[in-house]
Amino acid sequence: MLHLDGEEKTAMAESEVKFKFGSAQVVVPTCEKHNEQCNNFFCSDCDEFICIECAKSYHCQHDWNTVQNVSRQKMSRFSRTTRSQEIEDKHIPKLEGELEKIDSVMQQNREHRDSEIVKLKTHFKNIVSHLTKAVEDQTKNLQRGFETKNIKLNEMRKKCQDKISTLHEMMDELKESKSLSDINLLNINCTLNKALSNSNEDNIDACEYSMHFKEGSIDEATVVSLLGTVKDYDDISLTKINSFRHEKCDIIALEVDIYGNAVLVTSNQTYYDRISIKGKLRSTNEIQCDINDFTMLSNDNIIFSDSETNAIKWIANDKITTVVETSPLTPEGVCITNTGDILVTMADPSADDQNSKGLVKMFSMQGEVRRVYEYKSSGNRLFTLPFRIAQNRNTDICVLDSISPEQGILHVISTEGKTRFVYEGSGDLEHPLLAADIVCDSDCNVLVMDAKNYCIHLLDSSGSFIKYLRTQHEERRASLSLALRDDILWAGGHNGFISVYKYSNKS
Repeated sequence: MLHLDGEEKTAMAESEVKFKFGSAQVVVPTCEKHNEQCNNFFCSDCDEFICIECAKSYHCQHDWNTVQNVSRQKMSRFSRTTRSQEIEDKHIPKLEGELEKIDSVMQQNREHRDSEIVKLKTHFKNIVSHLTKAVEDQTKNLQRGFETKNIKLNEMRKKCQDKISTLHEMMDELKESKSLSDINLLNINCTLNKALSNSNEDNIDACEYSMHFKEGSIDEATVVSLLGTVKDYDDISLTKINSFRHEKCDIIALEVDIYGNAVLVTSNQTYYDRISIKGKLRSTNEIQCDINDFTMLSNDNIIFSDSETNAIKWIANDKITTVVETSPLTPEGVCITNTGDILVTMADPSADDQNSKGLVKMFSMQGEVRRVYEYKSSGNRLFTLPFRIAQNRNTDICVLDSISPEQGILHVISTEGKTRFVYEGSGDLEHPLLAADIVCDSDCNVLVMDAKNYCIHLLDSSGSFIKYLRTQHEERRASLSLALRDDILWAGGHNGFISVYKYSNKS
């Protein structure tokens, strides 16, 4: 055994320990695919250590080299100080920013969750309040029925008591009188006959309590319908199926026929085309009319607005007939109601904002005016220049109104004409909402095409903003018109561009 004195130990402790390779070596791991080979190489494309066999096979077309050479290459590009500075100045602040965003989103999620729970509990309280009032009203009805019957029974009871008293008096009179004259005897007999007569006897059975409470249904479907449901709007999404260009004109109106083909009208054209989901032209139909908007019927006939003659027209079997004339106003948007009537937006485009006369009319298929929506209850006008219209499944009438060349809003009214809500945008976009077209899905959600911000706004039936279905800036070319049938959404736009999407609504 080697013994060292104190000075030698101190010298050794103070001396710098040197290694053959400059540092203590880490054991090089062997390859998982080739157990006998060590990972002495590094693939820069895959960012992983590999062995020589991997380099010759799986990574032969990649940028790989020995660990030592790759390390020297990387170190030659920047020093450790530069790398550290880059991490400190760039990467750490970026990660810290992401942490802040994560914390912010988590806080927003908590607040959103809390607000939704408050809405649920508030709705529950409203249900309980309405149920309590309903119970009170039904209780009053049951009590009213009881009182009505008992009033009649009390009247009968009094009659019976009066008859009994009369009979007792006569019996007493008969007992006390030893002899009666003929006249008195006849009088008593007549009185007895009247008291004992059953000819005017009241029907007591008819006064039995007849009101009953019939229980309503409290199955799960009824409860869900009453209370509402919890939905995850992440389940609503768009997936692009196809995109293509059709002609070179703007697509101003778009519908889908019963076969799933798009039917479209382009600007300044007097015909409509049918194209398949792959962009193949099926047919071109010349009608020699200036179409503003149109809608498809269940039998594939078409109702359209003609701005040249100011009329609503019907195309059936290639024959065009006029349903109703709208002069002096120009018809714009047109749709079929849930009950088979026609809704039309119309306006005077030449009038200024102060003298504008925008309104909505409901016609029968024979052209009879059913309703006119023009004024609010306050007397002010409902619309400025309404130009597109749709009816939701819940019967709400959705009207797009142009209030300026740079802004178009959504105005939703009930079938009675009462304003349900007005949507002017979510407030977090670069430009004001320029609503260009609108469709409604099977859950009564509303989809609004925004021609200025190139996105699709998704709203629930009460007008609350849910999210943007499409935000990609490259989709700006298809931002003028919308059509939805089943789970296929069509978007038409400038210069004939069309995008087709799969509309998923798992909620």
